[in-house]
Amino acid sequence: MINKIKGIIRALSFNVDKLAEEIIWYGEKKNGKYIIPIVIDFDFCLTCRSSWIKGTFIENPHAFDTLKKWNEKYNCGFILETMRGEKKITPALDFIKKKGINLYGIGRNPTQGSDEDLSCKAWGIFNIDDRDMNIPLVYPKNNRPYVDWKALDDLMSLTIKKLHNRIIEVEDRVLKAKKIAEETHKAVKIDYSY
Repeated sequence: MINKIKGIIRALSFNVDKLAEEIIWYGEKKNGKYIIPIVIDFDFCLTCRSSWIKGTFIENPHAFDTLKKWNEKYNCGFILETMRGEKKITPALDFIKKKGINLYGIGRNPTQGSDEDLSCKAWGIFNIDDRDMNIPLVYPKNNRPYVDWKALDDLMSLTIKKLHNRIIEVEDRVLKAKKIAEETHKAVKIDYSY
């Protein structure tokens, strides 16, 4: 397990430059810093137990403390992506708000194109869901597994910190490249309709 985690950390560290460029190219700033968009699930990610029928939830230990830390230290913005439909999402949103988290987006990243070009997949640098591969889980007896936020914090905080710092280091270079690309392609309009 330790070697597997080390491999994940090496892979993430290797991609920090590309992730930083992507955030600068497609993202936005809040309070003078780029937002690091992270897509999160609700059931069995932010909760360790959920009841869709009753609308009751048990908070996943360390989840909200970790989200608050990442938001305050590294300017992470959280995008909720869930299977919950319009009627079932309201109790989840209320629960998240009561825990002190203001979501950056629900179902999509706010910087993700216009209303005419909506993707059905939210754009984020990382995705945290109990069903994702390599996400550490807690396996309670006689219950469904849920995200192990303590292990996830240990695993991801260093990479998020490196990403946050790298954004600052490469911002000028990426913005110059973006400006050149925009000027070069200004006259070119491609029609992708079929």
